[in-house]
Amino acid sequence: MDMETFVKECRSCDPNDTAKISELLAFGAQIGEAIIEARGKRERIPYEKILELYNNICVSLPKAHKLSTERRTRIKSCFTQKFTVKDFETAFRTVQNTPFLRGENGRGWHATFDWIIKPSNLLKVLENTYGAAEAAKNPSFDIDIIMERAKYGKPQI
Repeated sequence: MDMETFVKECRSCDPNDTAKISELLAFGAQIGEAIIEARGKRERIPYEKILELYNNICVSLPKAHKLSTERRTRIKSCFTQKFTVKDFETAFRTVQNTPFLRGENGRGWHATFDWIIKPSNLLKVLENTYGAAEAAKNPSFDIDIIMERAKYGKPQI
């Protein structure tokens, strides 16, 4: 029985037809179990972990204190676009090691948590668009980052 048939039969079922009610209840239970199993398989987005990484790594930038609905939406959008926790960590380290993004520029502008978690800005940071001069002086290769990026078909860093 498919879902459409199930709904149709539930609406038209005779309340005295115990055999049919039992059949529909069994099918409904199967649907419910499938939904619960599917939800369990979905990876949870680690919003708190992203906030914690930012605050622990980007020590020269203002702290981010709360996860607003807008912040959660942006972080979720990043994960929808296949960014990983390691990508966030790499981006936060790059920001911390990039003078321009720390505010060492003619305008005094600096990156913020909200700016970094915007998917287009996260990508720019990961691509070193802002000249991570200090990071380039001290290259490091994290095998976990390379493996995770390879899993999603992203170029290695």
